[in-house]
Amino acid sequence: MKLKNMLAAAFVFYSAQASADYDNNFRGKVLDVLTYPYSKNILIRVEGQPNSHPLCTRFDYMVIDGAIDSEARQLVYTRLLLAFARGENVNIGYDSKDECVGSRVKVYRVG
Repeated sequence: MKLKNMLAAAFVFYSAQASADYDNNFRGKVLDVLTYPYSKNILIRVEGQPNSHPLCTRFDYMVIDGAIDSEARQLVYTRLLLAFARGENVNIGYDSKDECVGSRVKVYRVG
């Protein structure tokens, strides 16, 4: 019985860790979109972006994780460049609690 309870508790803990997702949104104008030839990450700076986070320590840019599917990354990149060129506001979905890429705030959604 003890082992069964311990396994159930471990599963709940693991599930909570694996389900990190975005939990906050903000709107703002895209100010910068940066890419580097040695990284698949996309760095963005957006008006009104967060300047605090419980775990992340760098707030100069937010990041679209290079580990996402390449087609999805291309769609997000295109959306960001279009908004940047037009001076449009975008809606950014991000994790405000427990996930960073490197030391930057992780972006989950650009709309």
